[in-house]
Amino acid sequence: MSVQKSYSAEQDEGGIAGTVQLTSAKPFDTGNKLVVSAKGQTNDNTSGVTPRVVGLVSHRWGDLAALVSVAYSQIKNNEFGYRNWGWGLTKYGAANIGPNIDAATRANLLSGVYQPTAQSPSSWYTDRKRLGITSSVQYHPGDAFKLDVDFLYGRLWDHRDDYALATAGSNALTGTSITGAQVIQSAVIDSTNTLRAASFTGIDLRSEHHIVQNRTDFYQALPMPAGS
Repeated sequence: MSVQKSYSAEQDEGGIAGTVQLTSAKPFDTGNKLVVSAKGQTNDNTSGVTPRVVGLVSHRWGDLAALVSVAYSQIKNNEFGYRNWGWGLTKYGAANIGPNIDAATRANLLSGVYQPTAQSPSSWYTDRKRLGITSSVQYHPGDAFKLDVDFLYGRLWDHRDDYALATAGSNALTGTSITGAQVIQSAVIDSTNTLRAASFTGIDLRSEHHIVQNRTDFYQALPMPAGS
């Protein structure tokens, strides 16, 4: 692998930040070889052990040589977070403000405070698998003719489960007005009239589960004849 940070004229194409050139193994360079590597990893947020397995075999028969390498890996991770969006001015009805709210805060809530219209504590579980296969065939009968053929194949599987809790229904915290059975029991409002923290009762919650599945396949064949 080589990294070029500056663009030059002989490059076919390049990115703004630079160009990364990957060179696959060649059987004439490696000779007769068999390599196998395996390892596993785990973390506190997922169960089980995820593997990474790599194998390479190369052999030469005189002017002809062939190589095949395979790499497979699996990664599992679990992320936790809190999402909120749709910030805007929200007004509270008089019946939706609890008795422990002081007069100044009550007045702000009645006239409207800035808060997100959607809140969602969430967890994202991802199971990702990668498979890469490279092969190379070289035929060099002499200096007058040389033939190299490279084959590349890659596949990415991605399965993601999104779990979330969100306010919904007639007693939610969505929209620009709070008029249902929900009651704000405490509130912290800063100097920009933004609701920074609060506690509620009477909120309707719903659970959400989204499944996202992706699969990407990559194929490439590169014949490279050369002769004089």
